[in-house]
Amino acid sequence: MANVKQIFDGWNSLVAAKIPMDLLFLSLFLKELSYDNTITINHNNNKCNTLDQKKSSKEESELIALLRLCYWYHRCLQINDRMQDNYFNFNDKSEEIKEELGQKIQAKARSYGLPILADYGSNIADYHAQLQSIITDTIRNENKKDKAFGGILDDIRYSIYRFLSECIFYTLVSEAGFEVQYGKIYSKRPPKLEVESISSALRILLD
Repeated sequence: MANVKQIFDGWNSLVAAKIPMDLLFLSLFLKELSYDNTITINHNNNKCNTLDQKKSSKEESELIALLRLCYWYHRCLQINDRMQDNYFNFNDKSEEIKEELGQKIQAKARSYGLPILADYGSNIADYHAQLQSIITDTIRNENKKDKAFGGILDDIRYSIYRFLSECIFYTLVSEAGFEVQYGKIYSKRPPKLEVESISSALRILLD
């Protein structure tokens, strides 16, 4: 069973790998706000959206996926640390996570103007101002028709869930006594998944 320390350790490990956790959190949060489970209200003659509590209370928050990623990433690192003969089966997948959730997602976010805390240095006030602006626009539904905005959020969300699934699989199958390896085959392709030297693949479906 997961505990707070394991989640924090996983979070800190991802931060140490230069993963912009603030951006991942923001992306899932904005995705929550942009869902169709909202109701329109009038306030001082201005229309804005607010979460429909009757709908949202029945569904698990997207933000839970980020906490799960922290936990299962930490478990994967623990398995790697227990490996013998310097044979680390998760190393290549870990490098892919760093590249995808680090460099690639930051580049996409910057191209659209999503704020990343590390880019602001000591100018925290400017970061908060930009956060407030983009959150307000999302609540007011001004971003809903922007396909580029929605596409970036979907890309980040998919990456989070994909790596979460792969970390869960690696942990559970390894602890069941099978040898699992994410081995690098080509520089521009994801590591190849093998279980007991048998080629395997994971597929995820997101609504």
